[in-house]
Amino acid sequence: MIGKTRSLRNRSTHGRLQGLGVRLLRSLAFIRSTAAHFRSFIVHFHYIDLDICQMSITTNMGVTLNKSIESLL
Repeated sequence: MIGKTRSLRNRSTHGRLQGLGVRLLRSLAFIRSTAAHFRSFIVHFHYIDLDICQMSITTNMGVTLNKSIESLL
């Protein structure tokens, strides 16, 4: 009986460690994919005038967002 409880206890600890490792790997994969996603953003600054600065953000999907700094403020 003592041997059985010891093996069950070890198994539950191993399962907990395995679950922790899986969660850690998932969070690392999420961080890596988020970093790759932010790396795909290309930010261009076009200085048209001294007071108007137009910023266009182009993603790898070809979507361009044009915003002027005055409209952001």
